[in-house]
Amino acid sequence: MSLVGTFDLDPNRVLDVVLDIFEKNLWNYESFLKLLKQFRKNNIVHIMGFKFAYYHKAVVDASTAANPQSTAGTSPTPTPSSTTTAASASAASVEKPAQRSAPESLYRVAAILIVCDFMTLQDLLPYLQPVPADTKALQEEQEKLLVEQIKDFGMISLNAPAADKPASSSATIPTSTSSQALNQGRDYSGKASAVVADPVSYYEAAAKEEPEYTDGNQLIGLAAAFLSLNCWDHCQQMLQYLEAHAVNIMKVQDAKVAMIGFISYIINDVYVPISHLHANLAKVSRIKEVQNIQIQHQFPKFSSLETLPTDMLPFLRQIGIELGTSPRLFTKICRLLRAHLLHLHGSRMDVGDKSVTIDIAAHKQALEPVKAILGDILLPGLSISDSNAFLAEQLWQVISLFPFQVRFELYTTWVGGGLGKEGVGTKSSRVCMVEAKCLQTAKGSLKRVSMENTRIMGRQLGRETNVCPIIVYTYVLTQIESYDNLIPFIAESLKYGTFLAKDCMAYCMLIQLHKDGEKLKKGTYTP
Repeated sequence: MSLVGTFDLDPNRVLDVVLDIFEKNLWNYESFLKLLKQFRKNNIVHIMGFKFAYYHKAVVDASTAANPQSTAGTSPTPTPSSTTTAASASAASVEKPAQRSAPESLYRVAAILIVCDFMTLQDLLPYLQPVPADTKALQEEQEKLLVEQIKDFGMISLNAPAADKPASSSATIPTSTSSQALNQGRDYSGKASAVVADPVSYYEAAAKEEPEYTDGNQLIGLAAAFLSLNCWDHCQQMLQYLEAHAVNIMKVQDAKVAMIGFISYIINDVYVPISHLHANLAKVSRIKEVQNIQIQHQFPKFSSLETLPTDMLPFLRQIGIELGTSPRLFTKICRLLRAHLLHLHGSRMDVGDKSVTIDIAAHKQALEPVKAILGDILLPGLSISDSNAFLAEQLWQVISLFPFQVRFELYTTWVGGGLGKEGVGTKSSRVCMVEAKCLQTAKGSLKRVSMENTRIMGRQLGRETNVCPIIVYTYVLTQIESYDNLIPFIAESLKYGTFLAKDCMAYCMLIQLHKDGEKLKKGTYTP
């Protein structure tokens, strides 16, 4: 501070430069925190707020210029003088951010300053955009378009004009979080689509740009920064604020990745003893993040395998079915649950041990969180994962420890209010869309099945049953009722399914036999 007085420097400008350097050198955060103690805390929050405002200035100006009627009925903001107003307006029209959204490092600097009590979350929130109402409207629009795509999936309109077919099939879900892109029909960069002269060069230039961090949503970006620092208490404040406005941050890719990294961090100490990492069979990849920063208020890691399902259930509910998008974390959770169940049973952790069956009556209270994780998170998460037989086998290693009554109860929870289009409104729309696609593929495979291509068609059905076995086998059984000559081909194709898929086949057979249909014989059944 003596240098500021000696050279007559502007303290706010010096603080701005210090924060810029801090943003580029997060690893040396302790030295910067000692330096920032020399400045007033009130000035720090204002400078950080202006940094965030710099990245949404162009968005606000563009929306105001595109919709001048929106400000016609409001009173003007008081300004010191008309000269200052004109100067600031001209500066705003000339100055534009070099990128479309705030960088990830800026969010992490803000998160570190909040965690270390240099400013409060309530003081920074007024500077962040878009407001939760705009984000809620965008997510509702995305959900509405997805539901429409599910209902129209597989339907062909013969009466539709030829010119209308490409337009209807090319409908996309908006991903921009800016209010003018949602309300004014603009593209994500803020430019009107009607004034784009060369679409080819425009999309080539857009492809070279880096994707926006958290889609430009500064509120969700700050929550993701807390997760990357493993500061759950502060992130929970952001989550409560956003959930109060019906905003789901797990619909944003960067926030989802941060949540996956946080869950991996808190279960690491429990997972390492049961994993094969100590054998050094492969090189362990290191995620390039800022988790090496040891700051205060970091969430403690779990250390007890006995209470692990109860401890991690709230965090798994937060990420929900999006857990299926991370095969690594999905596998870790399955292995931890199996180790927990074997610990309750008193058996050793042998993957090949298939004779173990958990006593439900003796461990009823301890099994409730495990059943909740399986039925509400892992099974639906498997549906939106890539067609990966390994994930299905890892999940079967857990479910196979339960008796068939509990397994079929979990499958009923997985089905929900219906399969495919019938389940819209009762479960995740993403799961319904995947089930509709799997059903469409299964229909095409059964139409072409014959003695010559049984293996090929069986493998195609096997790929679909890796993620959505119930809807595929439900349709297969329905077709067998009408065309019994398909039975040898279907029996041959079952060899390509996983153990989980075969167990779901048994569940579907019981459900089908329970139906009071005319095509089923009553009284005697031939096994």
